[in-house]
Amino acid sequence: MAEPYNYVRFRWWNEIDFEKIERDLAKSFDVERITVGDSGTSLSLIKDYRERLKVSADTLKVRLSGFRAVLYQQKAAPFTTRDLALRRQILKLYPRNRPTGLPWLFTHEPKYDVAKSDNQN
Repeated sequence: MAEPYNYVRFRWWNEIDFEKIERDLAKSFDVERITVGDSGTSLSLIKDYRERLKVSADTLKVRLSGFRAVLYQQKAAPFTTRDLALRRQILKLYPRNRPTGLPWLFTHEPKYDVAKSDNQN
């Protein structure tokens, strides 16, 4: 694996319930709230796309917004059991590989390695 893992997933219609997700993910992972100053009267077109949570396993980190999840590693490394569990949960929560229902702008998941002690093959 030459490059660090970087993959973007999407939800299309229903924004995620951050309080529930934060509670659920905090049981197994490190969860940090990302706060962005907002007066409540913001007219920003990207207000619902601002990142709200940062979740970390061992080598895998995820930044979550209402409709997008960015899964990434800072340095390329094999995924651990916790990394794989976080990846699996995020892919369930954000099931789409493109930002809209229109048939373009696909993202493809990069290849990743699994740590030998965590490889079940």
